[in-house]
Amino acid sequence: MDLTKYTLKELKEIKTKIEDKIRNFDDGYFYVCNIQSYGNNYDTYLKNYINAEELFLNFNGDNGYCNLYTNSPLITLTDSDSIYYIENYELYKRWKVYKKLVNINKFTNKVKNEMGQVIKPVLYGNVKTNLIREQKINRILKN
Repeated sequence: MDLTKYTLKELKEIKTKIEDKIRNFDDGYFYVCNIQSYGNNYDTYLKNYINAEELFLNFNGDNGYCNLYTNSPLITLTDSDSIYYIENYELYKRWKVYKKLVNINKFTNKVKNEMGQVIKPVLYGNVKTNLIREQKINRILKN
């Protein structure tokens, strides 16, 4: 492709179109980047390995950390401590809920052991969501 015949404005338009094409390309695998940065912890869902690797490398420790969860064999990164291969997205969602509940359970048991009483963690969201979370916490605490 000969790019010398294009003006700077045309080249910028081509660049924008290519970046949009790459960003929206779906390679058939799932990529979830769990980002922990400046007190925030959130998930970003991506469609292809190029975007996932780019985001992963952006959070290299200076401005936060990124854990990548995927079922893709296309990932070329070698940082195996922060890359997790998981069979499918449904398993990831179930694991995420389980991990949150286990962390709440650990916190509750720690408080129970140190103070001799149970202090429930603050629950966020609407009343229905809080009720569901509280029921899950209670089921875990009974086990």
